[in-house]
Amino acid sequence: MKLKSVSAANYINFFIDANARADVDGFFTTNYGDYADPAGLLATLVLPDGSQNYSGYENADVTAAMNAARSEPDLDKRAQDMVQAQKLSMADMPWIPDAFPSNEVITSSNLTGAVASFAYMFAPWANSLGGK
Repeated sequence: MKLKSVSAANYINFFIDANARADVDGFFTTNYGDYADPAGLLATLVLPDGSQNYSGYENADVTAAMNAARSEPDLDKRAQDMVQAQKLSMADMPWIPDAFPSNEVITSSNLTGAVASFAYMFAPWANSLGGK
């Protein structure tokens, strides 16, 4: 493995510019779904038109399971379809999931209620702030 260091200002280019990724086999990121659904993140990675499907990954069985889940009104069957899509895609490893549970929050000792998770991206985090 050969590491390539880029500035914080240029890191965004990995996501938006194929030329920036041309000589890079992978890069770390904190991912999240764009909506509250198990398909929210997986779709970006494993569907042929997924916004983070940089390698061109395509598996007809994964796509079929994802499409079945999208149109399934029965929640138990929908969950089974999503599990099948996840199982199949993880066998192919189009990306390598990792855990990054730590999220540091530094605040004043007079402040309480700060959100200490990645929920701050979409949650109304300021609503939970308070004072001692």
